[in-house]
Amino acid sequence: MVKKMIADPRLAEIFESKKYYNNAGFKKLMGAVTGYYNEPYFKELVERITHDFEKEISLSEFGILSLLQDQTYEIQHSQDDVGIIWDQALKTLDHQVALLRWALLRVDRKSNMAIFAIAVNGLCVASEICWLLRGGYADGAIARQRTLFELISVTGFMVYVAREIDKDIGTQWLDSEHIERFNIYNRRIKDLEKKKVKTGFTPEEESFYSSHLPAYEEAKKKYEEVIKKYGPEFDNKYGWARQALKEINRKRVANGLDRVNLGQDGIRKVTLPFFEHLHILGNFSVHGGGEPIRAIYPMGGDGNKTLPLGPTFYGIEHVIFDTTRLVGTLAAFVTFAFNNEDTAIASAVIRALGSRSPDELREGIRKRELFLRNDPFVH
Repeated sequence: MVKKMIADPRLAEIFESKKYYNNAGFKKLMGAVTGYYNEPYFKELVERITHDFEKEISLSEFGILSLLQDQTYEIQHSQDDVGIIWDQALKTLDHQVALLRWALLRVDRKSNMAIFAIAVNGLCVASEICWLLRGGYADGAIARQRTLFELISVTGFMVYVAREIDKDIGTQWLDSEHIERFNIYNRRIKDLEKKKVKTGFTPEEESFYSSHLPAYEEAKKKYEEVIKKYGPEFDNKYGWARQALKEINRKRVANGLDRVNLGQDGIRKVTLPFFEHLHILGNFSVHGGGEPIRAIYPMGGDGNKTLPLGPTFYGIEHVIFDTTRLVGTLAAFVTFAFNNEDTAIASAVIRALGSRSPDELREGIRKRELFLRNDPFVH
């Protein structure tokens, strides 16, 4: 079967044996693949492509391939279409993000630096999503939406834990930075020390090692202080949340509920289970597999297709709607965390704007249907 699918007998033999996953088989496989580069037909192909590419450049005033020139026009045209169809919904989302920024500028950040830091990060990501949506890049927006979802999950978790379980959860989250910093330095420094023993340093490695060693020693000192303070379980990506999650599990079991994972999955399940689909959809986009996100959103017909090298405005209403809800949720969490009057006002306005979003999206969908039929009254 494999020999029918793989024309080159050298590769077919390796795959048929199923030994390509061990070191010797992998080296043999790479050797066979590398062999292509030395074969006459491959060299001829490279020369022809290079010649065509140089010819295209010489014919173009700006050194851009004619194909890309055509696509540049199509991309701009498609982005203009986004503005025509989704303008009002996107303006509402932009206004929400601006209100959240306004509110964060008025809180006492020192009173809850952890929440402030995460919320500001979420604000930046929400702004990125707005830019991607206006460009028509729905997949990219969904990828960043996944990041926004994760940030809001952690924010909501800390707000809940601070009120119900441990008021110092924010300090633990800030202290976890010392764990991350030490582990990054430790892996790099230890790898270099092993290499020094075996083969010695290159000049670049010697420079890196000597210049970063003081920072490594400082990171190690902080790491040891944090471990002494919280215990060895803290040396974990979500070590700062483990004790709170254990207490949550104790309460869940007492109420007849299942335990949650003592990590990222548990934080999401406790905080935003109703947004879990955004994490799943975001994974499709983040990991860039063969199934683009437009296959998940069944828009129908040619509406699922995107331009080569360009954006799409199909399926964009889902991203606008979910981002609108996420920004509103973040505003609510910030309100709970800071109890600031300005923040509360902004949160109320953001929720009110969010209630308008479905009507604006329905209008966008109506315009899109007219647009796809080339209706002259789409404007």
